[in-house]
Amino acid sequence: MATFIATEVQLVEQRGNEVCKSIWLGKWDKPDPPTFDKTSETGRRDFLSDKYEKKLWYVDPSQATVKKEAPEGKSLKQIAEKQSPSPHCSPKIQRFVSSLN
Repeated sequence: MATFIATEVQLVEQRGNEVCKSIWLGKWDKPDPPTFDKTSETGRRDFLSDKYEKKLWYVDPSQATVKKEAPEGKSLKQIAEKQSPSPHCSPKIQRFVSSLN
């Protein structure tokens, strides 16, 4: 099962769900989000594994487009130009965010 460190959670909090959704579900090409049987532990585990471990719908953050930001969408690079990483982020995350600028 995938695990997230505190700085990764902080990045999600700073950037918001739409940015992270555009990365982890970037290849999802249907109008509705993927679903699974929420009453089934196996269904939930399989979905999370497909999404975060197998990265079935993952796109590189530099290629991700946030559709809710503007009608035409904005790339993460365009969004990152207006923001800088928190000084509390790990060096790895700081380098990643800086690479978008």
